[in-house]
Amino acid sequence: MIGYSNLGKELPFCGHKCRVHKGFHDYYSRTLSIIHQYIAEEIDDDDYELIILGHSLGGSVALLLGLHYLDLGCKNLQVITMGQPLLGNEPFVDWVDQVMGSAYPAQDNSRKYLRVVHKKDIVTVVPSTSITESYTQFNNLIYVNCSSSDTHPTPQQVVDCIFGNNPECIVGDFDIFDNPLSRHYYLQTHITYFRKMGFCGRLPS
Repeated sequence: MIGYSNLGKELPFCGHKCRVHKGFHDYYSRTLSIIHQYIAEEIDDDDYELIILGHSLGGSVALLLGLHYLDLGCKNLQVITMGQPLLGNEPFVDWVDQVMGSAYPAQDNSRKYLRVVHKKDIVTVVPSTSITESYTQFNNLIYVNCSSSDTHPTPQQVVDCIFGNNPECIVGDFDIFDNPLSRHYYLQTHITYFRKMGFCGRLPS
Protein backbone atom coordinates (compact mmCIF):
# COMPACT_ATOMS: atom_id res chain seq x y z
CA MET A 1 0.00 0.00 0.00
CA ILE A 2 0.92 3.64 -0.42
CA GLY A 3 -0.42 6.80 1.18
CA TYR A 4 -3.46 8.33 -0.52
CA SER A 5 -3.86 12.09 -0.75
CA ASN A 6 -6.76 13.82 -2.51
CA LEU A 7 -6.77 17.37 -3.87
CA GLY A 8 -8.88 18.79 -1.05
CA LYS A 9 -10.70 21.26 -3.32
CA GLU A 10 -14.34 20.20 -2.98
CA LEU A 11 -13.91 17.17 -0.72
CA PRO A 12 -12.47 17.04 2.80
CA PHE A 13 -8.96 15.67 3.05
CA CYS A 14 -8.82 11.92 3.47
CA GLY A 15 -6.09 12.26 6.08
CA HIS A 16 -2.58 10.92 6.59
CA LYS A 17 -3.82 7.45 7.60
CA CYS A 18 -5.48 6.75 4.24
CA ARG A 19 -3.70 4.08 2.22
CA VAL A 20 -4.48 2.33 -1.08
CA HIS A 21 -3.10 -0.48 -3.22
CA LYS A 22 0.02 0.82 -5.00
CA GLY A 23 -0.53 -1.07 -8.26
CA PHE A 24 -4.12 0.11 -8.63
CA HIS A 25 -3.09 3.68 -7.85
CA ASP A 26 -0.32 3.51 -10.46
CA TYR A 27 -2.83 2.41 -13.13
CA TYR A 28 -5.16 5.23 -12.08
CA SER A 29 -2.38 7.83 -12.38
CA ARG A 30 -1.46 6.66 -15.87
CA THR A 31 -5.09 6.56 -16.97
CA LEU A 32 -5.76 10.05 -15.63
CA SER A 33 -2.77 11.45 -17.52
CA ILE A 34 -4.18 10.04 -20.78
CA ILE A 35 -7.88 10.91 -20.50
CA HIS A 36 -7.99 14.13 -18.46
CA GLN A 37 -7.66 16.51 -21.40
CA TYR A 38 -10.67 14.94 -23.11
CA ILE A 39 -12.85 14.81 -20.00
CA ALA A 40 -11.95 18.41 -19.12
CA GLU A 41 -13.33 19.53 -22.49
CA GLU A 42 -16.61 17.69 -21.96
CA ILE A 43 -17.26 18.95 -18.43
CA ASP A 44 -16.31 22.54 -19.18
CA ASP A 45 -19.96 23.63 -18.91
CA ASP A 46 -22.91 22.57 -16.77
CA ASP A 47 -24.55 20.43 -19.46
CA TYR A 48 -22.78 17.15 -18.75
CA GLU A 49 -23.18 13.83 -16.98
CA LEU A 50 -19.99 11.97 -16.12
CA ILE A 51 -20.51 8.22 -15.71
CA ILE A 52 -17.40 6.16 -14.97
CA LEU A 53 -17.64 2.37 -15.32
CA GLY A 54 -15.08 -0.31 -14.56
CA HIS A 55 -14.78 -4.08 -14.16
CA SER A 56 -12.15 -5.84 -12.01
CA LEU A 57 -8.93 -3.76 -11.99
CA GLY A 58 -10.83 -1.22 -14.06
CA GLY A 59 -13.27 -0.87 -11.17
CA SER A 60 -10.53 0.29 -8.83
CA VAL A 61 -9.30 2.75 -11.45
CA ALA A 62 -12.87 3.98 -12.02
CA LEU A 63 -13.39 4.70 -8.33
CA LEU A 64 -10.14 6.65 -8.01
CA LEU A 65 -11.04 8.64 -11.13
CA GLY A 66 -14.48 9.36 -9.71
CA LEU A 67 -12.98 10.64 -6.47
CA HIS A 68 -10.61 12.87 -8.43
CA TYR A 69 -13.35 14.47 -10.52
CA LEU A 70 -15.74 14.80 -7.60
CA ASP A 71 -12.98 16.66 -5.77
CA LEU A 72 -12.64 18.95 -8.80
CA GLY A 73 -16.31 19.88 -8.41
CA CYS A 74 -17.99 17.49 -10.86
CA LYS A 75 -21.26 17.01 -9.00
CA ASN A 76 -23.17 15.33 -11.85
CA LEU A 77 -21.11 12.16 -11.55
CA GLN A 78 -21.75 8.44 -11.06
CA VAL A 79 -19.24 5.61 -10.54
CA ILE A 80 -20.35 2.02 -11.15
CA THR A 81 -17.95 -0.86 -10.66
CA MET A 82 -18.38 -4.60 -11.13
CA GLY A 83 -16.07 -7.25 -9.72
CA GLN A 84 -13.87 -4.57 -8.16
CA PRO A 85 -11.15 -5.79 -5.78
CA LEU A 86 -10.53 -4.26 -2.38
CA LEU A 87 -8.72 -0.96 -2.73
CA GLY A 88 -7.68 0.54 0.57
CA ASN A 89 -7.52 0.47 4.35
CA GLU A 90 -10.28 1.35 6.81
CA PRO A 91 -9.62 5.14 6.98
CA PHE A 92 -9.69 5.35 3.18
CA VAL A 93 -12.84 3.22 2.87
CA ASP A 94 -14.65 5.20 5.58
CA TRP A 95 -13.78 8.44 3.78
CA VAL A 96 -14.99 7.09 0.42
CA ASP A 97 -18.26 5.91 1.96
CA GLN A 98 -18.74 9.38 3.41
CA VAL A 99 -17.96 11.49 0.32
CA MET A 100 -19.69 9.11 -2.12
CA GLY A 101 -22.91 8.98 -0.08
CA SER A 102 -22.96 5.27 0.74
CA ALA A 103 -25.51 5.84 3.52
CA TYR A 104 -28.18 6.89 1.01
CA PRO A 105 -30.61 4.24 -0.28
CA ALA A 106 -29.41 2.97 -3.65
CA GLN A 107 -32.77 3.55 -5.33
CA ASP A 108 -32.95 7.30 -4.71
CA ASN A 109 -29.93 8.04 -6.95
CA SER A 110 -28.12 10.03 -4.24
CA ARG A 111 -25.16 7.66 -4.14
CA LYS A 112 -22.25 8.64 -6.34
CA TYR A 113 -20.83 5.12 -6.23
CA LEU A 114 -22.35 1.66 -6.73
CA ARG A 115 -20.07 -1.35 -6.22
CA VAL A 116 -21.70 -4.41 -7.78
CA VAL A 117 -20.42 -7.76 -6.48
CA HIS A 118 -21.44 -11.17 -7.81
CA LYS A 119 -21.96 -14.08 -5.43
CA LYS A 120 -18.70 -15.99 -4.87
CA ASP A 121 -16.54 -13.60 -6.90
CA ILE A 122 -13.20 -14.09 -5.14
CA VAL A 123 -11.68 -11.00 -6.79
CA THR A 124 -13.93 -8.79 -4.65
CA VAL A 125 -12.36 -10.01 -1.40
CA VAL A 126 -8.70 -9.66 -2.41
CA PRO A 127 -5.98 -8.45 -1.85
CA SER A 128 -5.70 -10.32 1.42
CA THR A 129 -4.75 -8.56 4.62
CA SER A 130 -1.43 -9.01 6.38
CA ILE A 131 -0.01 -8.19 9.79
CA THR A 132 0.98 -4.71 8.64
CA GLU A 133 -1.68 -3.88 6.01
CA SER A 134 -5.43 -4.44 6.18
CA TYR A 135 -7.91 -3.96 3.33
CA THR A 136 -11.55 -3.16 4.11
CA GLN A 137 -14.88 -3.73 2.29
CA PHE A 138 -16.86 -0.65 1.29
CA ASN A 139 -20.31 -0.31 2.85
CA ASN A 140 -21.71 0.52 -0.57
CA LEU A 141 -22.14 -3.00 -1.93
CA ILE A 142 -24.79 -4.28 -4.34
CA TYR A 143 -24.76 -8.09 -4.16
CA VAL A 144 -25.91 -10.23 -7.11
CA ASN A 145 -27.13 -13.37 -5.36
CA CYS A 146 -27.48 -15.88 -8.20
CA SER A 147 -25.61 -18.58 -10.10
CA SER A 148 -22.43 -17.71 -12.01
CA SER A 149 -24.17 -18.90 -15.18
CA ASP A 150 -27.12 -16.53 -14.72
CA THR A 151 -26.79 -13.22 -16.56
CA HIS A 152 -30.37 -12.12 -15.79
CA PRO A 153 -30.91 -12.03 -12.01
CA THR A 154 -34.35 -11.18 -10.70
CA PRO A 155 -34.83 -7.91 -8.77
CA GLN A 156 -35.04 -10.01 -5.59
CA GLN A 157 -31.57 -11.42 -6.30
CA VAL A 158 -29.96 -7.95 -6.44
CA VAL A 159 -29.40 -7.04 -2.79
CA ASP A 160 -28.34 -3.75 -1.22
CA CYS A 161 -26.03 -5.05 1.52
CA ILE A 162 -25.90 -1.70 3.41
CA PHE A 163 -22.75 -2.76 5.30
CA GLY A 164 -19.56 -4.24 3.87
CA ASN A 165 -19.36 -6.85 6.62
CA ASN A 166 -22.91 -8.12 6.06
CA PRO A 167 -22.65 -11.93 6.47
CA GLU A 168 -25.51 -12.40 3.99
CA CYS A 169 -23.33 -10.90 1.25
CA ILE A 170 -19.85 -11.52 -0.17
CA VAL A 171 -18.00 -11.76 3.17
CA GLY A 172 -20.15 -14.78 4.03
CA ASP A 173 -19.39 -16.62 0.79
CA PHE A 174 -15.99 -18.05 1.66
CA ASP A 175 -15.06 -20.20 4.63
CA ILE A 176 -11.73 -19.47 6.30
CA PHE A 177 -10.56 -22.97 5.35
CA ASP A 178 -11.89 -22.70 1.80
CA ASN A 179 -9.64 -22.52 -1.23
CA PRO A 180 -11.91 -20.84 -3.77
CA LEU A 181 -9.05 -20.29 -6.22
CA SER A 182 -9.07 -24.02 -6.93
CA ARG A 183 -12.69 -24.02 -8.06
CA HIS A 184 -13.42 -24.31 -11.73
CA TYR A 185 -16.07 -21.58 -11.69
CA TYR A 186 -13.68 -18.83 -10.53
CA LEU A 187 -13.30 -17.14 -13.92
CA GLN A 188 -16.92 -17.77 -14.89
CA THR A 189 -18.13 -15.98 -11.76
CA HIS A 190 -15.79 -13.02 -12.13
CA ILE A 191 -16.86 -12.23 -15.69
CA THR A 192 -20.62 -12.68 -15.15
CA TYR A 193 -22.15 -9.27 -14.46
CA PHE A 194 -25.53 -9.02 -16.22
CA ARG A 195 -23.69 -10.38 -19.28
CA LYS A 196 -20.40 -12.14 -20.00
CA MET A 197 -17.60 -9.58 -19.70
CA GLY A 198 -14.98 -9.92 -22.43
CA PHE A 199 -14.29 -12.94 -24.65
CA CYS A 200 -17.17 -11.76 -26.89
CA GLY A 201 -19.60 -13.40 -24.49
CA ARG A 202 -17.81 -16.77 -24.46
CA LEU A 203 -15.29 -18.37 -22.16
CA PRO A 204 -11.93 -19.19 -23.77
CA SER A 205 -11.54 -22.83 -24.82
